[in-house]
Amino acid sequence: MTEIGVEYTGPAGSQFLEDGVAEDIRAALDRYGVVVFRGADIDDDSLVAFSRQLGFEPTSRRLMHHTTLVGQEVVA
Repeated sequence: MTEIGVEYTGPAGSQFLEDGVAEDIRAALDRYGVVVFRGADIDDDSLVAFSRQLGFEPTSRRLMHHTTLVGQEVVA
């Protein structure tokens, strides 16, 4: 059976931008498909920078507050 999803307990806030973190998260995404961060306490600017480190180009500065998932609106 294939595992889907993993909870990542590690950095919070600007620690997401430290060396090696993006590589660890990318490996977890490649393996599990979904990575959940509880209590990450990351501000919008750090989230945008971290997303870019992962290879994603954010389309909105409000990533943490509003997104669309498989045709359903999800508001955090």
